[in-house]
Amino acid sequence: MNWLSEYVVGEEVAVKIKKIYQQLADKSITAEQLARKVIAKPALLPVLVDGLDEVKADVKYGCGKALRIVVDQEPALLYPYFDIFANMLEHRNKIMRWEAIYLIAGLASVDEEDKITAIWRDYFRPIEGPEMITAANIVNGAVSIAVARRELVEPAIREILRVRKGKYETEECYRVVAGAALKAFDKIYKLAPDKKLLVEFAELHAKSSRIPTRNAARRLLEKHARLSAVQVSS
Repeated sequence: MNWLSEYVVGEEVAVKIKKIYQQLADKSITAEQLARKVIAKPALLPVLVDGLDEVKADVKYGCGKALRIVVDQEPALLYPYFDIFANMLEHRNKIMRWEAIYLIAGLASVDEEDKITAIWRDYFRPIEGPEMITAANIVNGAVSIAVARRELVEPAIREILRVRKGKYETEECYRVVAGAALKAFDKIYKLAPDKKLLVEFAELHAKSSRIPTRNAARRLLEKHARLSAVQVSS
């Protein structure tokens, strides 16, 4: 990344940046507090982005958490860094990949250049496994993308449905990801052009041995039955 090279002028600034990282490391500043500082002074954003490359876990993960807060509140501030986050989808550190998945989804609402479609295949490639947590993160990201970009609802649903073919660490991991998909479908049910696909997926898991997954499936089926009845009566 090395964005700081464009902003650091003189030893004084470098010392201040080092101090910020040290504060994260010794927990004298929280990610929430740092995010507020960055939102108030966007010139500090490169500190957070470069911080993802720091060796100390408390620093890089603290920067990641702060970036999540920034993208939730002021996504436009982070849009210039889209390509950096896209490159992180192949990061050797899986936690950094999860950060990228979250941040890219958060940028969907300000993606004026439609960069998400350009990296669509890379974004959704790991949804079929083998990592359960990565797949679940992608499912959640798909919801954010669909809500922000209504024209991408149908493609996002198709990607989530790839969970049906997923191969994860264990069978229980598959059931966890299926539960995440069901919760995702519940959130975007009204946006779905073809609700039959969601219902069929829910029916597959209505008797799941995993209670949260089974309950999520039944809630979705109940919602479908309730809303379908309302449409018929009206």
